[in-house]
Amino acid sequence: MMSDFCDDLIAAMSEAAAHAQGVGLMARVHITKVHDVRAIREELGLSQQAFASAYRIPLPTLKGWE
Repeated sequence: MMSDFCDDLIAAMSEAAAHAQGVGLMARVHITKVHDVRAIREELGLSQQAFASAYRIPLPTLKGWE
């Protein structure tokens, strides 16, 4: 069992190294758009506390995003 995991891990690392060197199979690239949370909150006319409460986001998390 551990051997299968090790074999899979070694194969994955070999593929990653090949990709970094520009050889091997094509890899998928995912691009995530980062939203301007402060602008969204201000457009809604909400304070940080009200926005965090409405969307159940911890206030320190919201402050970190902004």
